[in-house]
Amino acid sequence: RKTRWKWFGISCVPYMYLVFTLLLELGDATERQPSSTRGMFTAARYLTILSWMMYPAIYVAKCVGLQGSKAVVFEQIGYTAADIISKAVFGIVMFNIAMTRTNSIRGTD
Repeated sequence: RKTRWKWFGISCVPYMYLVFTLLLELGDATERQPSSTRGMFTAARYLTILSWMMYPAIYVAKCVGLQGSKAVVFEQIGYTAADIISKAVFGIVMFNIAMTRTNSIRGTD
C-alpha cells in the first residue's frame, strides 16, 4: 500500500496543475466565447473536471481497503463510467458547440 500511496502522491502534482488550469485559466477563455455557446463551454469544462476527479478516487479505492474481486469490479465499472463521461459525453457537448457556432455564422440559428 505504501508504494501505491507514493505513486498516487507523485501523480497528483501534474494532475492538480491540469485541474487548476481547467478550473481557473479556462474561465477567462470561456468568458470570451459568444453568449450562445458560453454555457456549453462552462458545462464542458466542469464535465471534464468532474470526470477527471473520478480517476484518482477510483485509484484510491484499493488504498483504503477494497480488495479482491470487488475491487476489480469497482475499478472496471468506475473507469468505464469515467471514460464514457470524459469522452463520449464530452464529445456530444463539443459537437453541440460546433453546430451552434456554425449555425450562428451561417445565420441559421
